[in-house]
Amino acid sequence: MDMKKKLEETYIPDKTGRKEKVLVGISGPDSLVTAYLLKIQKYDLVAVTIIPQWDEFGGDAGKSFSCHHSLAEIEGLRDFCHKLSIPFHAIKLTSEFRDRVIEPWVSDKLVGKKPWPCWSCHELRLKALFDKMNELGATQLATGHFAKLFRNEGHGTVYVHSSNDEDFDQSALLSRLPHNILAALILPLSDLTKKEVAKLAENFGIGGRSGTVEIHHCLHSTPELGELIAKISPTRFKKGGSITSLDGSDSYGDHEGVFRYEFGDPFTGRETPNKKPLLIGPYAYLEKRISLVDEEYFMKDKVLVVKAKISEEVSVLEPFTGFAKFLGNRWVECYVMPKTLDAFSLELGERVMVIPGEIVSVYRRKGKNSKLFFSGEGQYVPDPPTSLEGESRVPKTDFAIDY
Repeated sequence: MDMKKKLEETYIPDKTGRKEKVLVGISGPDSLVTAYLLKIQKYDLVAVTIIPQWDEFGGDAGKSFSCHHSLAEIEGLRDFCHKLSIPFHAIKLTSEFRDRVIEPWVSDKLVGKKPWPCWSCHELRLKALFDKMNELGATQLATGHFAKLFRNEGHGTVYVHSSNDEDFDQSALLSRLPHNILAALILPLSDLTKKEVAKLAENFGIGGRSGTVEIHHCLHSTPELGELIAKISPTRFKKGGSITSLDGSDSYGDHEGVFRYEFGDPFTGRETPNKKPLLIGPYAYLEKRISLVDEEYFMKDKVLVVKAKISEEVSVLEPFTGFAKFLGNRWVECYVMPKTLDAFSLELGERVMVIPGEIVSVYRRKGKNSKLFFSGEGQYVPDPPTSLEGESRVPKTDFAIDY
């Protein structure tokens, strides 16, 4: 790869841009490379690290929170900034992190729902960086996200595109941010891949944590985390019960509280006849019963997307075709039908595994550098009503998706 040419074609500020102060959020190797690139481009930088902290948790946070920074790691970030003559600030979020991330996460676990903590945590972090940017008199906010932003200078809107790295693309995360944060954001890694950034980190002598935090897997289900949830939760939500098949005909033992499991996750030690794991299915609260299902239960060819955040450059008044992206970089062609101002029905070109509540993003096309139309929370489309004889009351048609 011609790294020098690629960097020269990446965002390089003009003289006016270099005079403006930029806040760069740093947490790991990607954002450290971001800071390094901006420094050699002669930006006036100030670095900020966000430290979410759950005060009630008294165990080894590094084992339970993948995004946790130890004191040694924070000192390492501080040393890096000092070597580059970049002022460094650390912001600890405690009550905000508890209220907006931890409590909703615990509440979902107690009622047997799949928690999705990364979306709320990401927005909390970016809002804290944005507020600090304004406090320090900076005009822009730089991060190490893998995504692309395009601006319409005529009316000041910003819209999000997927990055050059399909495996590590973070455009869906960014699409959920308020417009005022997107308008201040710059992404120096937008034209690079994760592999190229790792090479730059090696060349710059940047170390840091290895591996990548898988989205929504930040809060590991460790025994001590489970015990803390049990300690802080009302008694009525901690009662044990049975584990059965969906229809209740097969028994798989007992559980000590639904919060010790997560909807859609594999159930350890049990397999279907074709050697695939059984998954945690619906939770019957009144009976305190967890159901086990196979993968087919979550396979859908229709999805309802609610609470949609729509790009300001997109007209969604009429049906259109696009590509839906699900967790795990699963792409599928879809026919999109607007339902309300913030809800869409997707008819998928193939069946795909969908966990209710996961963020579904719809793009113009599959892959790199594709415009993101909207992202929202995926839900199942209700089954059509049936007559007393059990037949569908929805008239049959020969409708087919025209791609």
